[in-house]
Amino acid sequence: MPKAGKTIAVLGGGIGGVVAVHELSKRLMRRHKIVLIEKRKTHLYQPALLWSALGFQKTSDAQMPYDSFAKKRIEVINAEISHIDPENKIVKTSQGDIDFDSALIALGAEFNHEKIPGLKEFGNSFYTPEGAEKVYDAISNFSEKNIALVIPSLPFKCPAAPYEMVFLLDELLKRKKIRDNIVISFFTPELQPMPAAGSQVGKFISKFMEKKNIRYHPNHILRGARKSELIFDAGTYAYDLLIYVPPHQAPKAIRDCKLAGERGWIPVDQKTLRTNFPGIYAIGDCAEIPIAGGKFLPKAGVIAHGQAEIAAHNIILEMLSARDRESYHGFGSCFVETGWGNAAYFSGHFYHQPAPRVRLWNSNPVSYWIKHLFAKYWKWKWF
Repeated sequence: MPKAGKTIAVLGGGIGGVVAVHELSKRLMRRHKIVLIEKRKTHLYQPALLWSALGFQKTSDAQMPYDSFAKKRIEVINAEISHIDPENKIVKTSQGDIDFDSALIALGAEFNHEKIPGLKEFGNSFYTPEGAEKVYDAISNFSEKNIALVIPSLPFKCPAAPYEMVFLLDELLKRKKIRDNIVISFFTPELQPMPAAGSQVGKFISKFMEKKNIRYHPNHILRGARKSELIFDAGTYAYDLLIYVPPHQAPKAIRDCKLAGERGWIPVDQKTLRTNFPGIYAIGDCAEIPIAGGKFLPKAGVIAHGQAEIAAHNIILEMLSARDRESYHGFGSCFVETGWGNAAYFSGHFYHQPAPRVRLWNSNPVSYWIKHLFAKYWKWKWF
């Protein structure tokens, strides 16, 4: 008599979720059921929204349907997740309850635009397709003096994206021959750009900001926004166009369940990525992993991708009652577009002690093309 199959639920269809369901489909026998639960009807390739906000491509180019997944034995349920019960292994959704034997949680982060008074009312964010289109419209019609880009709170995903935005914006305004009349200011609570990547990367980006005459204001904590005015602990600043990174928080379904840690995110084992509950793993933006220097592992697509492979393999090993587990070693990398067809690249090991060990390659056209070609490869590979 054949053994009964198991149900493996993957919560979230972002980068981590997409990689995970394919790994599970490739390695599990057909008797097992793989379920992907995702509220969006299309996958959103988040890195491409930066290009949409600057008019380099349409927002529809960053979105891909999950239609091909059925051929790979992946059942996609388009539903909102309202609650996760890790003890009884039940996910409550807008399409009903779903029981599971193992789960991989890749729900990412949700945006809380209302966290900072006035931010949503007076600003624009490129972190959603709708927001990217509004940013593009605002930039296209801009004819005043002061543009402010603000990171209002930490953590946030795609750590390079705000810096890439001002670099590419600088290029765009120069091509339009209006850059000399415009002041670009960058405000962040960070003490340096991309602090988890180390001082070398921070100094590199700071120098590029100075070279491009972008006014950089670190250690600035935003308290509120009024029309034409930003309010920081350090004082007020005038602006004509406000572009912001939305405040991030763990999804409500996570914050309200027993998986959540003190800060709302899911604490996981640094190497195996398992939560405190057997058979349940968490990866990507919704997971929280401390690293050296009192920092946390960055929330980035490349991190989620690498974790997805390890967590999927460990789910299978746990199902087989194997003693060994695969380990995630904290590797990460990032391209930083610097404008004019160039991009810097850095990679390294974020678990390294006493500080992450990161290597930086200076800005060059090869890195730029690799980044853009990878976006096309992603679509071909998974969809």
